[in-house]
Amino acid sequence: MILNNVNQNRNNEKIKVGDDVAIVNAGELYSTYYNFFEENDLSLNIAARYAFRGEASTMFKHRVIYIGKHTKDGEDVYVIENKLNKTIYLIGGKGIVKA
Repeated sequence: MILNNVNQNRNNEKIKVGDDVAIVNAGELYSTYYNFFEENDLSLNIAARYAFRGEASTMFKHRVIYIGKHTKDGEDVYVIENKLNKTIYLIGGKGIVKA
């Protein structure tokens, strides 16, 4: 019961660029949304590290480096960077909590 309350409180916190996050729902990953980088004028350096069709581990911490909008539904898409190997992932807000 206490753990559920902690996770619920974490989800209610506004996540912003620079925050460390943990992946809690890998089903929220956008593993084939390569156009996102061009649509949001992100650098080639970031796009080159994108894990296209990759799976992110829930065991590692990530850092939010950008927050953009999905072109189809307007939902926030978080660009997160694995703190260990610098791999880039795209994920919806329901898939992460502050670490």
